[in-house]
Amino acid sequence: MRTRQVTATISRQQSYSPRGERANYWIDHLSCSTGFQLFRSHQFYPCHTRTIIKNKFHNKSDLPILFFFNGGIMFIFKNLLMLCLAFVMCSCAGQKTALTKGQENLNVSEKSIALLFVRISNENKPNYQLKLENANIPPLAKAGDTFGNWMQYLVKIDNPYKSEPDKYNEYLLTFHLEPGSHYFRWLSAEYTAFPVISAHCIIYLNMKLEIKPKSVIYLGHIDAVVRKKNDGEETNISIFPLIDQAAAGLSTGVLEVAVTDKYDDDLKLFYSEFPGLKHQSIEKSILPQWANAKNEMQWRKERE
Repeated sequence: MRTRQVTATISRQQSYSPRGERANYWIDHLSCSTGFQLFRSHQFYPCHTRTIIKNKFHNKSDLPILFFFNGGIMFIFKNLLMLCLAFVMCSCAGQKTALTKGQENLNVSEKSIALLFVRISNENKPNYQLKLENANIPPLAKAGDTFGNWMQYLVKIDNPYKSEPDKYNEYLLTFHLEPGSHYFRWLSAEYTAFPVISAHCIIYLNMKLEIKPKSVIYLGHIDAVVRKKNDGEETNISIFPLIDQAAAGLSTGVLEVAVTDKYDDDLKLFYSEFPGLKHQSIEKSILPQWANAKNEMQWRKERE
């Protein structure tokens, strides 16, 4: 299995007692590069348990040599966790996309195939263009399951179909989906310059879709743009980890998503990349408009 990168954000709390200075270290945020937030103390997620590391040191002389550089304690601790936990998170790789470049033969006898064009652009910091990492599309009945159950519905996204430096990345996504009702929970994106920066953006779609048996379905054209937020406007992207998100312009930006129907133009691209689609009848089932301006996990509300 493919090993995935893990990012952690550590906060330090200091107190004083008769025995001397005491420092507690907390894991405030822990995420895999697939986009799944393992731990998050500041906002609710399906797996929201706050993990606490209480390393109590009495007097500075008791601090391990590892933390000798007082100014770099956060940086060292963060990257140490990233290296150690990468081995633990190898199961985050998820499923593969349905089609590979140049594929001629398609099989929809058991699972249908969904097609989706996605362009993602960071206009706030053009030098920090995001790349898609994963999609999460569980059956509607499984949309509220816990981490261990719905991780199996992660789809690992391949490299961009087209990249324009400092402008955007484009993807021709193909998903194997069983017939029935599904819930397109999110797309995850990331900018990584390991070990210095690991910034992420979760695009919460929260959209229901119906998949017909033995079919190929075009879901539409998604444009996801991170723009600079206006004065007084709140960001709808995670601000943690603080330094990484700020450097990539995510915590100072706002995510906007548009869903459109570009059936004819997009299918030309899909035909070029996946020739086997030319022999298939492709139905149209465009995703609903993105109504989640706050970009939050709202699957419970959407299911009602």
